[in-house]
Amino acid sequence: MLCLQRNPPSKLLPPTHNAIGKNDMNLLATLIIAVLALACLSDKLKQLKREDLHSEWLGLPDLCKYKEHYQPNHNSRNGSTCCYCGSRSIRHFGLVARNDQRRIHTCNHCNANLYRTYRQSTSTNTHLSL
Repeated sequence: MLCLQRNPPSKLLPPTHNAIGKNDMNLLATLIIAVLALACLSDKLKQLKREDLHSEWLGLPDLCKYKEHYQPNHNSRNGSTCCYCGSRSIRHFGLVARNDQRRIHTCNHCNANLYRTYRQSTSTNTHLSL
């Protein structure tokens, strides 16, 4: 009679379960901390950029000071003109976004920033009644 013997499991084989080791946990914790640090740094850089844009906006003259300094005898009926090239084609845009109330007025021809304004919110909520 033949007797089959079972060999004991080898101690050299790795365990078959998927346990997370201590090194894996340290790596995961380091990765999470790095991602959080990058998010905080990104937020701080965005805040510094917004503050920088706002200080540049404050550096521009407002409309009254612009007209007083560059166009003292100008008839305000026709609007402002560029103090650099004399063009009357002036566009305005929001400082950060298109609906930003802080506006920068720029010459369409020479692309010079001319003056700043603060647009009051004119949005009205209109609801359709059924």
